[in-house]
Amino acid sequence: MPPKRPLYEVLGVSQDAAEEEISRVYRRMALQYHPDRNPNGEAKFKDIANAYSVLGDSEKRRVYDATGVIPGGAAETDNEATMAERSAEMKERVQVFYATYAGSPEETEDVISCYKKCKGNFRRMAREELLFDNKKQGEIQRLMELVRSLVESGRLNPTEAWKVTNTAAVLKQIERSLTRERKEAKDALDAMGLSAKEGEGGLHALQALMKRDQEAEWSKMMSNLESKYVKPKSATKGVEQNGKRNKRKAEATKTVSAPPQKKSRR
Repeated sequence: MPPKRPLYEVLGVSQDAAEEEISRVYRRMALQYHPDRNPNGEAKFKDIANAYSVLGDSEKRRVYDATGVIPGGAAETDNEATMAERSAEMKERVQVFYATYAGSPEETEDVISCYKKCKGNFRRMAREELLFDNKKQGEIQRLMELVRSLVESGRLNPTEAWKVTNTAAVLKQIERSLTRERKEAKDALDAMGLSAKEGEGGLHALQALMKRDQEAEWSKMMSNLESKYVKPKSATKGVEQNGKRNKRKAEATKTVSAPPQKKSRR
């Protein structure tokens, strides 16, 4: 069965796009709609991952171009087995994204942007800004070494905050915090698994846990994307708006402070 939406259209690339372009576009879009950062982007992320799983594989892409059929595609059903399979597929797609994103030029540019935003405070970078696989050991150390290499190569300036947080002690503190969070998440999922046996949907329980952790990340991710892809308003417009606000404030103050007029006596 042909896909509901052409895969090339999902990624926004032409049918003759090179493999490098498809990979680059995939990384950018997957980063934007990654479910760990965007609680409303799971469906979009799934579409993007589906498209890349075909277009990123030369043999599958050849079959798709020739037939319009997605190799290995299956009909949609709503039973529990299929839902479990979808959950496993989503987990695999997230892992594929991390494998593609880690070490990519996009990750390097994001690290540079985070460094400047946090003024080199690596603790803040790791806890608030950087995107990495929290389940994979050694990611924090890898990212710290990446920042070190960028500083040593001159692409980043060594700030005071970087000098203070570029230590083995800070690295250990961050990793200890992440280990604690992983345990808390596992305990929460175990507890939800017990309630699921009593009648609650395990998928809904997992979504609730994800939503709790993702809501705080959503505004941060959107701010990052806006600063990266949306042009700021002109300074002139901001001055005009400030001028209008000041004028209204002055008029309001004048009205309040004006003395009441005395009534004339007849």
